[in-house]
Formats: sequence, structure tokens, C-alpha cells
Amino acid sequence: MKRARAIAGRYRLTLWREDGHWYAVGVEEPGTYGDGRTLVQCVRDVRDALAATVAYLIETGQPAVTPLIDQERGRRRRAG
Repeated sequence: MKRARAIAGRYRLTLWREDGHWYAVGVEEPGTYGDGRTLVQCVRDVRDALAATVAYLIETGQPAVTPLIDQERGRRRRAG
């Protein structure tokens, strides 16, 4: 779970507020959502859900999506 949290913690989030409630979805894992009454609760909820998703992928031998920030850094290094 530690490795899954490290990976999921680098995923980008899309956040929005609707009717006084916060919602979020992982950009790299668009089927993983979270919500909360506050922005902090929402981010915590979606990060926990993302970590669970990544942990499942790791445990079942499936590849976890590389965080976009790591993909972008790799492209910049190769291009330079």
C-alpha cells in the first residue's frame, strides 16, 4: 500500500464544486472519484480511492498508470 500511495499521490486531479459539495476525479485513473464537504476532505477521499485502485493493480500484476508529471519529465529530458 505504501508504494500505491506514493504513485497515487503524484496523480493529477480534476476538482469541481457543485451545490456546496466538492468532487474530484483522478486524471490518470478517470474511473476513480472522491467527494467531500470541504476541499481537503475531497482531496483526501480521492487520494485514498486512487491508492486503493493502484494497490489492486499492483497486487494483480497489472501495470499502474505512470503519473503524467513523470511522463512529462521524461519527454523533456529526451528532447533536451
